[in-house]
This record gives sequence, structure tokens and C-alpha cells, in this order.
Amino acid sequence: MARHQPFQDQPLTHIILVAVFVVAAITLVPHLSDSSVSTLQGLIVLCGLLFLLYLLLDRLRQFVFDPLTSLAGQAKYITIYKDYSLRLHRPKRLDYPLEVSALYDVLNQMLDEIEHRESKLEQKNMELERARAQADAANLAKSQFMANISHELRTPLNSIIGFSAMMKEEQFGTLQDKYREYVADIQYSSQSLLEIINDILDLAKAESGQLTVQYESFALPKIIDKAINMLREKSLTGNVSIEVRGAPSAPRIVADRVRVLQILLCLLSNAIKFSLPGSSVIIDYDIEVVNDDISYVTIMVSDSGIGMTPEEIATALGRFNQLDMGLNRRYEGAGLGLPLAKKLIELHSGNLRIESEKGKGTQVKVKFISNVSLLD
Repeated sequence: MARHQPFQDQPLTHIILVAVFVVAAITLVPHLSDSSVSTLQGLIVLCGLLFLLYLLLDRLRQFVFDPLTSLAGQAKYITIYKDYSLRLHRPKRLDYPLEVSALYDVLNQMLDEIEHRESKLEQKNMELERARAQADAANLAKSQFMANISHELRTPLNSIIGFSAMMKEEQFGTLQDKYREYVADIQYSSQSLLEIINDILDLAKAESGQLTVQYESFALPKIIDKAINMLREKSLTGNVSIEVRGAPSAPRIVADRVRVLQILLCLLSNAIKFSLPGSSVIIDYDIEVVNDDISYVTIMVSDSGIGMTPEEIATALGRFNQLDMGLNRRYEGAGLGLPLAKKLIELHSGNLRIESEKGKGTQVKVKFISNVSLLD
């Protein structure tokens, strides 16, 4: 390629500027006297310096400013559209300084590296998405299987409970004391197994998105009393008292009454189970009225039992998890209470938090919003 000529393809104003200096010099020459020779020489020198300055600026524009302007424009385009497959193209010249050419090369190498990393990241994200989809499908299949099995187990179990109740009431004749104890054991074991199956069924429905919430208005203190009455025999057997704190005249709330009762049973049952004989379980509640429609509902169940470490809390919130084998042998249950309560409160757009200290006790707090508009 031919080397660039100073005036080739230059703006017209640049050429006019030089021409003005030349014309001015020619015009002034006839009017100068001998005494003005030094002035003429100074003017000629000034014109020459200005012309050299113009040439210098022109070269800077060609070899520095133009390439950098082009580079900035291309880089801005790549940044806006995030198309890292593009490359920076320098203007078609062979005589650019090495520094400018090196800058283009280095930036193109950076774009190569960015494109490579973007490709790897996109591939990794696709793999993670496929793995997540497979895990979700497997979890859904497992939940559906558990729900089906639970249905199949619950039907014959209800028959066992019904017949054992009839035998306990001696509808088929008088029973000996020994057989009466056996029937009581059958009924207790059947009821415990039915509770576990119901919890499995509800947890499976919640995880598969099949568990729904039926909103209604009800008095929270009455539901708490009902939960305590249902667990009275268990608390008496464990020699654990239940203390209720909260205003009996609290305003009504809007939630799923059956699910709230289920949450209370899960939390109270756990608290009673892990409390020491002679201790108390405290259930406290608060309803903060925001306006005519909205209220914040907080329920806290506290015990002074064995307590948990942060690691054990995470374990307890997992399905079918007991804290350790020793507890599994000592305490009854399938490890579904807290996970199920957490799922049920999340269906109410609420949350469940656990604060516990090993050897000092545990407090479980559930919080959700009561909204009258949900009744519509």
C-alpha cells in the first residue's frame, strides 16, 4: 500500500488554513521595506512552524487518534450487545505504530478468552439445568409414589383401627384383662402409624404442589385449645404441662384452620416428646393488626428440653431425619413433624424459624400474614 500523503483525503479546512498563511506571506512581501526584513523573516518562520505543527497533528490523527477512536467504538458495540464472538478490526493500514497494533492484538486475545469462558459457562449452566430437571422429576416421582403407597396403607389401617375400637368397647363380647391390654396396644400402634402415614401423604402432596389451602376465618385461641386437648394424654404420659400465653380475646384470623391445627400438633408434639418429665411447654401467640384486612400472626412454641446445635437443627428440618441413632431409639417418630410444619406454613406464605441451645431447650416460631381478602 502506498504511503499516506499529507494532504490526501484531508478536510478542506486544513488546506484552507495553510493557504491563508501562504497568501498572507505573498501579499505582505511587496509592502515591506528593508527595515522590515526581520519582520518578514519572522513571519516566514512562523508560517513554517505552523505548517510543521499541522503535519505533526495530522500524523497523530492518522496513527493514534483514528485507530483509538475506531477501537473505542467497536469495544462499545461489543459491550452493549455482549457478542464476544466479534473481533476488533484496525483500519486498513500497514504502517501503524507497533504499540497500536499490539493494543488491538491484546484486546482480541482478551475477547478470545472471554468467549471461551462464556462458552464453558453456558455449557455448565445447561448441564446444571438438565441435572436440576432430572432431580425435580425424580423428586416428583418419589412424592407421587409415597402418596400412592400412603393411600394403599391407610385403607386397611382404618379397618384395623375400627375393629380394634369395637373390640375395646366389647361389642363382640367381654374380653379378658390380658386381651383388653392387647387391643389397647393395637389401637395405639395403629393410631401412631396412621399419623405417620397422614404426615407422609401431606408432605408428598406439598412437595408435588398438590396440597391446597382452604382459607376461612376462625379464632386462634380455640384452635390452640383443641390441639392441647388432642395431645393431653401424651402430655400426661410424659408428665409435661402445657402453658398458654396470649390474649383469649385476640381478633379472628384468616388461614386454613385444618392446616394451622396440624402445624400446632406437629410443634407441640415435638416439644412434649423432647421435654424432660416435670417441665413445661409454653405456647405463645400474638396477632398484630395492621388494618381492617391485614394482620401479622406469630405463634411460638418453647420447651426446656434437650435442645439442638445449629447442625442438628438443619438435620431436624430434613425429611425422615432424627438427630442421631440414640435419639431414634429413645424417642418415637419418623422425623416428619418439623419438615411438614415448615411446608404447611410456607403454603400460607409464612416462615418457620428455630432457636435452640443444646441442653437448654428450643423455641420454634412461625409467622404468617392473615388477609381478609383471601376469603373472596
